[in-house]
This record gives sequence, structure tokens and C-alpha cells, in this order.
Amino acid sequence: MKKTMIVILMLSLIALVGCTDNTGMDVPYDDRVVPVVEEQALVTTSFIEWGENIENSREAIFSFWVTNYGNIEAKNVSVKCIVSDYEDNVIKSDTIKIGNVASTSVNYEELIMNIGNINNQENYGFCFTESCSDCELLNHRLTDFEDYVGMI
Repeated sequence: MKKTMIVILMLSLIALVGCTDNTGMDVPYDDRVVPVVEEQALVTTSFIEWGENIENSREAIFSFWVTNYGNIEAKNVSVKCIVSDYEDNVIKSDTIKIGNVASTSVNYEELIMNIGNINNQENYGFCFTESCSDCELLNHRLTDFEDYVGMI
């Protein structure tokens, strides 16, 4: 009886393992692929942080990466940084002209904004790519982000 039970358990285990696909082929495929046009710059800004300038408390320093995923140079890139309250009211904004960003490259940038007496702990800051010439902005492909920025 014990041998029969062990054989049945072994066969069940083998059947269970045989029915399971361990190759990872059944993983759902994320079909949100970002196609890149052959001769086009594709630019985005990755916001890092913002904070008070320790040398001048009326200024805030925004730091961010500007990335060009495209295979040609992005020209006349400008980035907008914003200080908002927690109800999404824009308190202050400023734009920095980055200039050109080489193909498939990343540039570290900073913007210094005169914020006056704004309290950094009651507000938040962020930056995004505002414009560029002959390129596509990656944030325009992200509809939620585009809707939010459109309100500003």
C-alpha cells in the first residue's frame, strides 16, 4: 500500500512539473514599446532633486539629467523647473536653455532659481523637458504626465 501511494505521489509530482512552463515564455509581454524613428532625437529629463542653496537661502538649486535616446543630436533643448504647493498650484517656475544634446547621451544639469521666501518643506519641485528643435519629447508619449503639464 505504501509503495502504491509513493508511486502515485511521484507520478503526480512528475505530471505537475511537466505541466509547468519554467522557461518564462508565459510571462505577459509589455506591449508599450516606444518606437524610435530612425533619424530623430528622443529627449527626456530625469529630475534628481531640489533644495536650498546653502550660500543664498533665497535660491533653490534643481539638479536633473537630460537624456537623448535618439540617434541624432537634439537641438535647442530647454528644461522647465517648477515649485508647486501640495495642492498643485504653481508658485514659481523658470526655464533653462540647455542647448544641444548629442545622440544617445546624457547630460547632468543644474538650474538655480530665485525663490524668495518659499518654504521648501511645504512645497515640492520638479523639472521636465519643455521643448527642443526637430526632436520628440518622451514625456509627450506619457499621457498622464502630458495632462498634468498641460495644466501648468
